[in-house]
Amino acid sequence: MEPIKKSIIIAEDESALRDLYKSLLEQAGYDVTAVDNGEAAYEVLVARKFNLLLLDILMPKLSGLELLERL
Repeated sequence: MEPIKKSIIIAEDESALRDLYKSLLEQAGYDVTAVDNGEAAYEVLVARKFNLLLLDILMPKLSGLELLERL
């Protein structure tokens, strides 16, 4: 039986960083969801549970701090 993958959501508006983080974490065996703004992160977070949130503070639509307050 294969172990259950831990899930991580990345909220990062800089595409190069977002893609790098996603690639490295997937190579390490994690199930990764990546979004480019705080509003998209909020929508995903209310629909699904994650083991870890990697959150940029300065993002469009909803900052990382505003997202934390909402959650």
